[in-house]
Amino acid sequence: MQKEDINIALVHDFILISNQEFEEISLSGIFNYRDSNSENVVQLHDDMFGYMQDTLKWIETINPDKNEIAMGFNYYGWSIIEKTGATKLT
Repeated sequence: MQKEDINIALVHDFILISNQEFEEISLSGIFNYRDSNSENVVQLHDDMFGYMQDTLKWIETINPDKNEIAMGFNYYGWSIIEKTGATKLT
């Protein structure tokens, strides 16, 4: 295998999904949803996400691994933006 054959990007996926769809598939099915609904996925390179991390601390999110509300995004895991946090993005 040559160096140019390896294409590993450090990216963060942002997936737009309705509450109803999310409740139906849950976190365990999110990878399948992402793969079959690529039009609802935005990927940010890790460098860009890191650059924006401090700026996004005013968005209310939920960390499902700890089942707690947080401000900003979980850098190493899941973050869910519900209506409260989403309204600040509009």
